[in-house]
Amino acid sequence: MIRVVRSGGSMRYCPNAFVWHHHRNLPGDFTKQMVGYGLGLGAYLSKLLGEPRAVVQITRRLPAGGRHFFALRGQTAQAGVDAEQRRSELTAMLRGAVSYRKARRTVRAAGGHLADRPLT
Repeated sequence: MIRVVRSGGSMRYCPNAFVWHHHRNLPGDFTKQMVGYGLGLGAYLSKLLGEPRAVVQITRRLPAGGRHFFALRGQTAQAGVDAEQRRSELTAMLRGAVSYRKARRTVRAAGGHLADRPLT
């Protein structure tokens, strides 16, 4: 989705589309899901910061992104997401960014061929 938007494409809301998501009933399970999403998003955004064009795009979108983020705080509270769960997700985003950078250093130290090595 992000590649489409970054390349100049657009997204459209389709209310009759059907998407299935696994529903988490226990607060701890839902928090783990939010942390996983946060880790992935943090790593992805960190990757984008290595692309000059992406940095310009992200910088342009920061004000709107900030407004959206703070608007979501009220919506997530109404949806049963508490402040601690939201903090867990945001902390995970930071951890994802740090983890991505560490992984990049590991790959560079291995000569850029880490993917060619067998999994152990």
